[in-house]
Amino acid sequence: MARPMNYGNTMDGVSHRASRLIGRRILVVENDDAGREALAQLLVEEGYVVDTARSGIEALDRIDLRKPDLIVSDVQMPNGSGLELAAKLRSYAPWAEIPIVLVTAWGEPRHVPEGLEELAQSSLHKPIDFDGLLAEIESVLATRRQRA
Repeated sequence: MARPMNYGNTMDGVSHRASRLIGRRILVVENDDAGREALAQLLVEEGYVVDTARSGIEALDRIDLRKPDLIVSDVQMPNGSGLELAAKLRSYAPWAEIPIVLVTAWGEPRHVPEGLEELAQSSLHKPIDFDGLLAEIESVLATRRQRA
């Protein structure tokens, strides 16, 4: 099994809008190596601490080691889809409140799986608009912080 990839935390290039969320831990779950690495690097540049996983199954191992503040997960993956990951998280009390942003290639609403809204705080469509994703992450984390 691959080691968790911790990209750390850097203040270089951190945007003002994300500065209040510095150090928040995000788990990126994506089976495409290039997409996973690019997203992780962009989030690090925004000041987040990032761990990565290649599948829903690998993500569960990462979460068991270090609970993230938020998960960004692809929906369609082999070895544990994003939907399966979300369902498992929601059924296990210690992890049930971890917010999830699901990213899907399904562009048409009629193709989006039923129940998606109950499993995730948000869903975005590929190709990912990074500014939109950042805004969504910040919104979800801010909402979670207000509830705490």
